[in-house]
Amino acid sequence: VRFLLNVQDLFPQNAIDLGILSNPLQIIFFRALEKYAYRTADVVTVHSEGNIRFIQKQYPNLASKFQILHNWVDIDHHESGVSQVDFRKKWNVQQKDVAIFAGVMGPSQYLKLLLQVAEQMQDHTELLFLLVGDGQEKEKLQKMAQEKSLSNLRFEGFVSREEYPDLLQICSIGLVCLNPLNKTPVVPGKILGYMAAGLPVAAFLQSSSDGHGVIKSAQCGFSADSADKDACVQSMCTLLSQRDSFAKLGQNGKSYATEHFSKEVCVSQLESMLEDSAS
Repeated sequence: VRFLLNVQDLFPQNAIDLGILSNPLQIIFFRALEKYAYRTADVVTVHSEGNIRFIQKQYPNLASKFQILHNWVDIDHHESGVSQVDFRKKWNVQQKDVAIFAGVMGPSQYLKLLLQVAEQMQDHTELLFLLVGDGQEKEKLQKMAQEKSLSNLRFEGFVSREEYPDLLQICSIGLVCLNPLNKTPVVPGKILGYMAAGLPVAAFLQSSSDGHGVIKSAQCGFSADSADKDACVQSMCTLLSQRDSFAKLGQNGKSYATEHFSKEVCVSQLESMLEDSAS
């Protein structure tokens, strides 16, 4: 039996970066656990080129075990909704364009940056920032939005997986945000979902994220360093100024996701890895 370990977040490094894990003894314990997992696996997969460079530098004696296996996205699931929910009507959305963030609202997501961007863009009355989901930061973010009187931003609760494609159909832009304190090259899976749905992407990511490269290669939107609020605002304004190109940007993303991140492509890669490790 072959042991293939798929690594998503580079733990404990990401928790150390965010200050979630600071106790030296705990760090030693989780580092030892991480090394044991890598050492005992036959193959260790990570989802991007930057991740493999990061992990090979950390464990050079195990470098031959590390391979890239991109995360996959269900393209078919995003092509047509099954719930037939009209979210414009359900949530009384009046704005022409909706920029959506959907997911967990925690420290890693750094969503206070989205509030700061929305605050700087209140003169764009045709645009609504829609934050859908829940998490430990949500209540604090709601209070912050209320204090800033952000009429161009609203919160909603989680929607089901079946309803999610219908929700994305009323949106014009997919938003992604990550904490700049994170030094790992993680590519948020949210980017792939927006690409599969044919949405242009506005991503505010730490400088080390491989998400910048994915968006540039796919030509599906714009990204900026999440440590630079002004650059994030400018990136959003630039995307809005190209509204006539939204369909093209969305199609670019969908085509790229189909070619690189579809289930069929990624399962084929996985099968090849298993065959190679067994030989």
